[in-house]
Amino acid sequence: MMKRSVALEALAVALVAVMTVWWAATAAQADPGDQGRGYYQSGDDGQLEVDRRPARGEGQRFRRKVNRALEPFLPPPARRWHHQSAAAPWNVPADVEFLRVQGPLLKTLGPLPRGLRGLDVSNTAVSDFKGLPAGLEILIAAGTPVSNLDHLPKGLRFLDISKTRGRGGNVTSLDRLPRTLQVLIARRARLTKLDRLPRSLRFLDVSNSKLSSADRLPRGLRVALLGGTAISSADRMPRGLELLDVSGTAIKALDRLPQSLRGLNMVDTPVGRLDRLPQKLGLVVSNGAPIPQNSYGSYGSYGSYGSYGSYGPF
Repeated sequence: MMKRSVALEALAVALVAVMTVWWAATAAQADPGDQGRGYYQSGDDGQLEVDRRPARGEGQRFRRKVNRALEPFLPPPARRWHHQSAAAPWNVPADVEFLRVQGPLLKTLGPLPRGLRGLDVSNTAVSDFKGLPAGLEILIAAGTPVSNLDHLPKGLRFLDISKTRGRGGNVTSLDRLPRTLQVLIARRARLTKLDRLPRSLRFLDVSNSKLSSADRLPRGLRVALLGGTAISSADRMPRGLELLDVSGTAIKALDRLPQSLRGLNMVDTPVGRLDRLPQKLGLVVSNGAPIPQNSYGSYGSYGSYGSYGSYGPF
C-alpha cells in the first residue's frame, strides 16, 4: 500500500510539472495583449494611454516602437477630462478644456465651452461635427455613425474615426481634413483611398480598412499602419518613413523600402524574400520570408507574430 501511495504521489508531482511547463510555454507564445488591442486604449478609468507592458518577441517590440512614436501626440490623462453622461442634465463648466461624453443614445451635444481643446464622443450616436469649437485640437469619434468629415475645426491635430462603419457610419473620403492634422486613426473604416492627406500628417493608422492603394502618402509621414488592407504594393512610401506595417496584405515584394525605415511588420504576407534592406532597419516581424544577414548587421531572431491587424476597443 505504501509503495502504491508513493507511486501516486510521484505521478501527481510529474503531472504538476508537466502542466507548469505547458502553461509557461503557452504564456510565452500568446500574450493576451497581442491580439485585439490597439496601440493606445483606455483603462478602467477611461484614460487613454500607450501600452507600456514589457516587450516579448519581435511583434511586441514593433508595437512598442509604435507606442513611442504615438506618445507625443496622445490626449492628456483622464484626470484632466470632464466626464458628461448623456443620462444626466447637460452641465459642462465654461472653463473645461477636455470633455468626454458618454452614452450610446446621445445624438446631439449640448453647449460646448469656447476654449475646449479635446472632445471624446466615442461610441455615442453623434453623426456630424457641426458647431465644434474653433480651437479644438483633439477629436475622438470612434464607433460613431459619422458619415463625413465636414465642419472639422481648422486647427485639429488628432482625429480618431475608427470603426465608424459598424454603426451606420460610412467615411470613405478624407478630402477635407484640416491642414494641421498630425495623427489620423481610422481602423476598420470603409476608406478606399488616401487622396489629399494633409502634409502635416505624421502618424497614420488605417489598418483593416477597405484601402486598396497607398501611393499618395504625405512626405512627412513617419508611421504608416496599413495591415489588413487590400493594398498590393508598398513601392511608393515616403522617404522619411520610420515604421511600416503591411501585415495581412497581398504585398509580394518589398524591394523599394525607404532608407529611413527602422521597423517593418510583414506577418502573413506572400513576400518571398527580402533582398534589399534599408541600412537603419533594425526590426523585422516576419513568419515566413528569409531575411538575409548582410553588411547592415545582425537583426537578431525573427519570430512569428500572429496577425494583429484587428484592434479592440479603447
